Amino acid sequence: GPLTWTLAAGTEVVNDGTIDLGSEATLEEPLDGPITGNGTELAMTMAPGPFSAIEPGGLGLVISNTETLGPLTVTRGHIPFTLPEGDLSISRWFGIESAPADGSSLLLTLRYDQSELNGLDAASLALFEASSEVGPWSALASTAAPVLRTVTASDQYPWDLVTAFDEN
Repeated sequence: GPLTWTLAAGTEVVNDGTIDLGSEATLEEPLDGPITGNGTELAMTMAPGPFSAIEPGGLGLVISNTETLGPLTVTRGHIPFTLPEGDLSISRWFGIESAPADGSSLLLTLRYDQSELNGLDAASLALFEASSEVGPWSALASTAAPVLRTVTASDQYPWDLVTAFDEN
């Protein structure tokens, strides 16, 4: 339902299952206190777009586009991915699902918490995409904004998985 789940500062939530926020609930996490664990959180849109800076469920992925799309489902996880040479991603990733939308693009802004950086330099982050957890991962032309704790890029359909790695 239309509720806001606010985690108080100092709260620790370990999710090893699924938290389904549906299309109306939102999550508010404190700085340095994001949900952790092996589980996922998911939220969806009911409107068909176009979208102007929407953030389904407050999960940390802001989405904009100019085309009419079907509803989107956004899944967030916390286990970092690894590139073939051993480099870790941040401890936040997103899966995006929608009806087929060949030729469509989304402007994605991934918001992260400082505690999820895994030692990476926030100024050197770029978004990467892959169709599965094992890759191959492809870099997207990205803009990192360390002060805002965000990385922004445009991504063409299909939008399977997105996370941030060091751009180099």
